[in-house]
Amino acid sequence: PALALRRIEEDLLARSPEDPNLLALAGLAAYQADDVRKASRYWERSLALRPNPPLDSLLKRARAELEADAAAERSATQRFVIRYEGKALPSRAAELLLSMLDEELARIDAAIGCPSAEPLTVIVQARDSWRATTGAAEWNAGLFDGRIRVPLEEGAPPASLRPTLAHELVHACLARRGIRERWLHEGLAMRWSGERPPPQLLQEARKLDRLPDWDESRPGQIRLYYAWAWLAVEHLYQTRGQAGVRELLRNPAALPAPAIR
Repeated sequence: PALALRRIEEDLLARSPEDPNLLALAGLAAYQADDVRKASRYWERSLALRPNPPLDSLLKRARAELEADAAAERSATQRFVIRYEGKALPSRAAELLLSMLDEELARIDAAIGCPSAEPLTVIVQARDSWRATTGAAEWNAGLFDGRIRVPLEEGAPPASLRPTLAHELVHACLARRGIRERWLHEGLAMRWSGERPPPQLLQEARKLDRLPDWDESRPGQIRLYYAWAWLAVEHLYQTRGQAGVRELLRNPAALPAPAIR
């Protein structure tokens, strides 16, 4: 995102400074590069030139984030930048979390591959701040929007975040490959974070002949979607093996339709 933003600003916007599409794209790159204030300015300029309801929703989200996000502390390695609230994560714990992120990324990279171009931002907040800035549903334990965003419960050790961070790292790695299929994202994220849906839910998912709809207003439907996606990814590994799946992820155009049998 940071490289994309630089190229948009230095080349495309330099030639077409009033193009609403370029301004919207610059805002998206800035947002994913964790410069929310700059993203808001670009989106405001784009919307002033042309109405765009989805972009207006993004701008409202960015403004809410600017108002509520108090994660001002920073720590970094070559592959990660952690931004965090001091009340949620003490400085020493942040260093431990960076080490854990490096370990998890190495493991996931070995399993599915993870292109690395620039550091990935991870934002750690207290639960109330996380809900206020992300607007995430109750069932959501983490979020990837170009940055990994996770809540840390009061008094919980940083190690408790490992499965959630692994889940979101898979999303980040697949996004860097340009893979957008949600079933594959969720199924792989569960597999490599060690999650497994309950047996009863898997049994219910096996009765379906197609991928369930994604409906965030119905938590039960979301859980069924996750179970079906988990089964579809298991089927993929059973039929192609780990090396075959890894190779398939290098060529997203060859991805098969989801199937569980």
